[in-house]
Amino acid sequence: MELNINSPAYYKNVYGVDDAVYWMCRRISKYFEDKKYSDLVDIIGICPIVAPKELIESGKWKENITYDLEFRLVIVGKTIDYEQYVKSGDGEKSKLMVGNILKSIKCISRKAKLDYNLFERDLLEFLNYSEKDISI
Repeated sequence: MELNINSPAYYKNVYGVDDAVYWMCRRISKYFEDKKYSDLVDIIGICPIVAPKELIESGKWKENITYDLEFRLVIVGKTIDYEQYVKSGDGEKSKLMVGNILKSIKCISRKAKLDYNLFERDLLEFLNYSEKDISI
């Protein structure tokens, strides 16, 4: 499976890219290259949204899901709490990002016929996290 994880929308424009989160996401993408969780989808793009609540409420940064099953592709944009992310250190930001990845995968799992439980287990084991470490 090809898992493309973008740097958080809005946040990266204001604060730049957090190296620790960026490299963790690269490692995650590499880890999932030889894995398969769905017979319908081969490519998943995850576009986390880290923006102030007022911008999200005004419609500037909306959560979204785009399915293009002809190309076996899904793109997901889900929010991460802006205040919490901005105030967090690298370790906590990484956990928030993992929570966003899991939330994104979970919300497409039914339509994409994706084995969410196996994906979650593999991701948490790879990062040596437990379910208690992550909030979805």
